[in-house]
Amino acid sequence: MLTLVLLTGASAMSMTLFLPSLPRMAEDFAATYALIQLAVAGYMATNAILQIFIGPFADRFGRRPVLLWGVAAFCLATLGCALATNVYVFLAFRMIQSGIAVGLVLGRAVVRDMFPPDEAAARLGYVTMGMALVPMMAPAFGGWLDETLGWRAAFWFLLLVGLLAARLGVNRMVMIGTSLTAAGLATALILNLADLGGVAVFFGGMFFVGMGNGLTMPSATSGMLSVRAPASGLGGAIAIGSGATLSLIAGLILGPGRDEAPLIWLMFGTALAGLVAILLVIRRERQMGLTPR
Repeated sequence: MLTLVLLTGASAMSMTLFLPSLPRMAEDFAATYALIQLAVAGYMATNAILQIFIGPFADRFGRRPVLLWGVAAFCLATLGCALATNVYVFLAFRMIQSGIAVGLVLGRAVVRDMFPPDEAAARLGYVTMGMALVPMMAPAFGGWLDETLGWRAAFWFLLLVGLLAARLGVNRMVMIGTSLTAAGLATALILNLADLGGVAVFFGGMFFVGMGNGLTMPSATSGMLSVRAPASGLGGAIAIGSGATLSLIAGLILGPGRDEAPLIWLMFGTALAGLVAILLVIRRERQMGLTPR
């Protein structure tokens, strides 16, 4: 079930992650905005056409081979998008990226195959929630990547998430993300304590925070969806409530004449809390005899 949520989430993310970068992409390729807009319209049109044929191909060749070929095409096309130096080459690879539509189509078909009708309806709800949550988060993260590293970073990130999710599973993805965040903030703290802090050090640490959150958030969301619907709601409530509380604390500890150290300490503490949380999840799964995810 987790794999299905991840695949549908990846499909949704590939549609929206790079949207804030469209103006910069048009400038970089010396193309009109109308032309670069085909990266959205053309992708969706190709995606729609592919969905007509994915079902019959899956019935003929099997769900797993078609799913694997679709994900492979997506990964290779994402690499092509990241390396493209010509707008037409980019658009061609962007169309091939729509191979990830196998996640949308076969995810629902696999749920139907695995569960009776009544239970399948509930399971499809998890897949649908994944499709709804990821597009809401992806543009904000994509905009940060564009401002920090350039528009190609969004495609490198898509490739990284696709490869890691398929290879490592949800828990290890969260572990890597939280560890990356904590390591970046720890480095910024050490440099700050050594009187080497500054704008470059602070925003260098934020780079690791952004990358770590990008790896953690989709996998954590998928993990919550795989439990049951109330768990997802509780996780969302905790995230929003914790964010509001931490914003209040940050306002209290920062003020005129204060440097960035208190804020880095606060963020480092939350990163450590996330790392402890995923370690407890892994330990609990082992105690219950569940297969590591």
